[in-house]
Amino acid sequence: SRRGRFSLSVCPPCCLCTVEIADILLATMSSEPKTKVSKAYPTAAWQKVLARSSDWETNELLDAIYWLRQVVSFLCGLIFGLIPVVGTQYLFGYIAINIISTFVFYRLYLRLDHEDHGGHALLQVESFPPSAACFLMLWIVTYSVLHA
Repeated sequence: SRRGRFSLSVCPPCCLCTVEIADILLATMSSEPKTKVSKAYPTAAWQKVLARSSDWETNELLDAIYWLRQVVSFLCGLIFGLIPVVGTQYLFGYIAINIISTFVFYRLYLRLDHEDHGGHALLQVESFPPSAACFLMLWIVTYSVLHA
């Protein structure tokens, strides 16, 4: 049943998809037991990385690569900003460092077969844009604060 006075439109008025507040409240207050979703704790992932475990699911590996790239991007952005360097050659240097560190991590450190996890293309492209944004932001801010 529609309760027009309780409806909250998340789309334009011409759209037929409306979410009713009363239905949302009833759904959240239902007495049905909720299933708990088990989440892997970061310490378990770090233990797996430090133990060089070869039992990796693709999603776990992609998460580990994401955080590796974030750490590399943070360090490179900070170092490039502290040392007053500018230019595209350093941007290409960062890209090379990022690609090489990812390859060394999954191929040489963890000794994983890249074909089991989607190939080199998936593992190298995964999380590159957010890590590049982190690098550029930190490089620009650090350089601007210290040397501008």
